[in-house]
Amino acid sequence: MAYLEHDLPPDERPKLDDVFLRAIFSHMARASAILLCILTELQAYFRFDGARINERLLEIWDVLVSAPEVKDLFDLRCAKLMQDMVFKNVPVADYTFSGDPLKIDVSYRPNGVINMIQALPLDKNIDSAKALAFSYPHVVEGIKRKEEAGTLLTAILDDDIDRNDPVVGFALAALERSGIFMAAAADLPTIAEKARKEFMTY
Repeated sequence: MAYLEHDLPPDERPKLDDVFLRAIFSHMARASAILLCILTELQAYFRFDGARINERLLEIWDVLVSAPEVKDLFDLRCAKLMQDMVFKNVPVADYTFSGDPLKIDVSYRPNGVINMIQALPLDKNIDSAKALAFSYPHVVEGIKRKEEAGTLLTAILDDDIDRNDPVVGFALAALERSGIFMAAAADLPTIAEKARKEFMTY
């Protein structure tokens, strides 16, 4: 391309420079995406922890995914790879006691910690909070024993719960004593964004 420049009128040569830079960027993006796919596959399989691995992979995807061919590559394989690691309606009996009816709404494991999310409509069923508070310590123990992983459970509460209600206060205290994090339904977008970063999904 260097010698072709001399065949162009001087006022046309900057256009060739622009085409050259775009071609270089395109090839570098494709090569980087292939390497990034390999790293993503390895992380999805081994689930390495620490060093902000998932976040750093996501940062690179965020830069490269603007290229259409890279976005296609991500959609065809890597996005599904991460989504397949999200589980719904997970029974906890394997980690607690036989016959435990509790099921976790959403569970995923992007690294060495199993993250769980559970909706708790306290205005409709206060006993669900008691059941969750009772089972969760056993879930933590069972997961540590069987999966060799940590556990983090977030209970999603209604935005307008009456915290002055003694029954609601009892339920909240029980959840807190069991080590369960609590968030309002209004916080779901933030929680979803956190999960997206952990799983690098778009």
